[in-house]
Amino acid sequence: MSVDLDFFTPDHFENNDLESELQNFRTYRRERLANDTLLGALEDLRISFFRYRYQLLETPAEFLGTKILQLPDLAAMKIEAIAQRNTKRDFIDLYFLAREAGITPENALDYHKSKYEGLDINLSHLVLSLSFFDEADEDPMPKMIKPVNWNDVKKYFQRESKALLAKLVE
Repeated sequence: MSVDLDFFTPDHFENNDLESELQNFRTYRRERLANDTLLGALEDLRISFFRYRYQLLETPAEFLGTKILQLPDLAAMKIEAIAQRNTKRDFIDLYFLAREAGITPENALDYHKSKYEGLDINLSHLVLSLSFFDEADEDPMPKMIKPVNWNDVKKYFQRESKALLAKLVE
């Protein structure tokens, strides 16, 4: 499992105001600032803030006063992230959802379909994205809570995407 914190809100936020608060931390560094988006780091901890207007599949849990997304929402979002940006940490997170929580890529695709209902979704593209590693291979290995071998992750998704593609053509 990779170490990063992602924060989401359905509302518009002033990223300059948020960044002003983060600059109170000596170790803060900005990676990207855009409308309703802020990506950065505090020391080695990657942080991101996004406006996110999609429905939640399950009511978030609460932990120390912060709402935490449930695993079905995370799985759906990881599928979307892999299809859009193809990063090593997203593959690894989805791998751990399968290994530790029993949420297979097929389950994650079902959650994705429910979460993004009404959008024009190309299921073939999503499945093929699970075995496309060109960009992810170039990423550095993320800081990990639990160690994992990148080649094991790739082999897992190659096997799973092959099985999912076979189901698509049935």
